[in-house]
Amino acid sequence: PRSGGIMSNMLLNATESVVLVSPCSMNGVAGLRQVHFNLEAQGYPTHRILFIANAVSEPSGLTQEQWCRVMSCEPFARIPFDPGSINRAAAEGRTLSDVCARSAGTGAVQQLAINLCEFLRRRPACVHAAPHFNQTSETLDTGLATK
Repeated sequence: PRSGGIMSNMLLNATESVVLVSPCSMNGVAGLRQVHFNLEAQGYPTHRILFIANAVSEPSGLTQEQWCRVMSCEPFARIPFDPGSINRAAAEGRTLSDVCARSAGTGAVQQLAINLCEFLRRRPACVHAAPHFNQTSETLDTGLATK
């Protein structure tokens, strides 16, 4: 969400949570902090924002511990640097678990999936002001009056 437009607000209102993935680098953290600031400015509940520290693409950047200090929080998940598995899966067009079932990257991604499912299962159901399509004109009805 780079702006507070109607579409951004509608999308945010329809989400259970927002997952923000940041590489372990100063540029990655700076971008992540800006997106986090934008979400807070739009009134998005902080407890529904999940951070993931991704060391996969930044072996020479920040350590995950440094990432935590800069962000002042513990990430929801940590993805370790595992270039062999990630690159091989991407090159072969297969899933990470199909290529290297026992790699550190595979284990971290599988744990992320388990944790995310558990997080969503524990959360109370959200009531969304979901937009709907007007039956007659098939246009998006936002509920806003136009002049």
